[in-house]
Amino acid sequence: MVGLLVDRVRGDWRWQTWVSVTRLVGFALLSAWIVGGPLYKQVLGGKTRWVRTWVMFGNTGKGAVAARFETVDEAGERSALDHFELLEQPRPYSFDERPHKSAWMIHSKGQFDKLVKRICRKLGRGADLRAEARIARGRGWKRLENGDRNMCAPKPKPKPNPKLRRGARRG
Repeated sequence: MVGLLVDRVRGDWRWQTWVSVTRLVGFALLSAWIVGGPLYKQVLGGKTRWVRTWVMFGNTGKGAVAARFETVDEAGERSALDHFELLEQPRPYSFDERPHKSAWMIHSKGQFDKLVKRICRKLGRGADLRAEARIARGRGWKRLENGDRNMCAPKPKPKPNPKLRRGARRG
């Protein structure tokens, strides 16, 4: 019985060597594909659909809004507005404590609009609120607001279209 086990162990070395070499070659090919593919496309300018461009954090942060608010007084002087302090809400982060829930992170244009409405209600009637805001997109930032209009001013009602008068058929 012991002799049979010894023969099996002695005869198995070729198989183990072949498996190890195959694993090593497979790992080397996979590593070359992972590193060489993006290198080929992005550094050498290769054009092929078989190799993907390397993108770090491709979808992370899309839709996030970065906003800065200012108020304008009667003299036309602008002053920065801390909306966390105004709305009496905790900051989502601080250097000396762990982050709170991301409830105050603005994730979309709709959330930005709701936040603007809350700030305008808190500031009161006749407030002049300006905002510089941009939203994250796949290829960079897109400007939402550039700070040139009063965000608290009532929006003008759209003019009726005479071609679409009441009772008229569309067609």
